Amino acid sequence: MRVDAGRRIWLHPDGEELGPADRGLGLLLIDCTWRRVEALSKRIDGELLRRRLPNLITAYPRRSKLVPDPEHGLASVEALYAALALLDAPCPELLARYHWAAEFLAANPDLPRC
Repeated sequence: MRVDAGRRIWLHPDGEELGPADRGLGLLLIDCTWRRVEALSKRIDGELLRRRLPNLITAYPRRSKLVPDPEHGLASVEALYAALALLDAPCPELLARYHWAAEFLAANPDLPRC
């Protein structure tokens, strides 16, 4: 199955850092394990602008036995929250039911808040 994402910001660790010029564009976030990103990305069509988040600290207790996690990898909900906050559209309800929300926000005090 293929997906047409149109023109979007793709949150990707190999992109340029997300910045003010990216405001107004939709976001694409692939919610999967790191080892599946490459294969899944081949099924997405569109103009995907790779952007990475600044170095943030995850609160999610990752423990992969198959592949090492990227040094600055985040849980999907953390990445989505951070991207929206950095684009001047913080969405606190995203973290409302996230078990590690308080720890994530405490570990990243420079992240914009409402």
